[in-house]
Amino acid sequence: MATLIPDTFDHKLAFELAQGFEPPEKIYPRYGLTRQEWDELRRLKTFRILVEHYMAEMQKDGTSFRNKAGVLAEDLLYVAHSVASSTDNTPDTRMNALQWLAKVSGKDESANKTPASNAPPFMIQINLSEQQPAMKFIPPVIDNDG
Repeated sequence: MATLIPDTFDHKLAFELAQGFEPPEKIYPRYGLTRQEWDELRRLKTFRILVEHYMAEMQKDGTSFRNKAGVLAEDLLYVAHSVASSTDNTPDTRMNALQWLAKVSGKDESANKTPASNAPPFMIQINLSEQQPAMKFIPPVIDNDG
């Protein structure tokens, strides 16, 4: 067996391991590694440091939490579909499931709207006193809805 050197492993392998979605036994074969090669690779200090680096980065920016939540939500798609489709459930329950499905798919109306601004839509103020003239112009808020 040829000895693996640090520069030859695929960094995506380290990233997948850091995500923690699957055990290493399911991941390393996808990268063409045998059990013996995997044992050698996981002992490399540079490999362990890279996995730890990816784990720290994902924890720092919340990626690991969002990814895991995304996977769980994806699993719930089938449950929500089942709830929405079942005539055993009340119409309200079915509608709630449909609304959740629309929301997570991006087809929900509220997902396309931007929050309304508290600023007035258009305002001009002109002061014509003997003192310093003041002119104030507030541009209109442009709304994508028209």
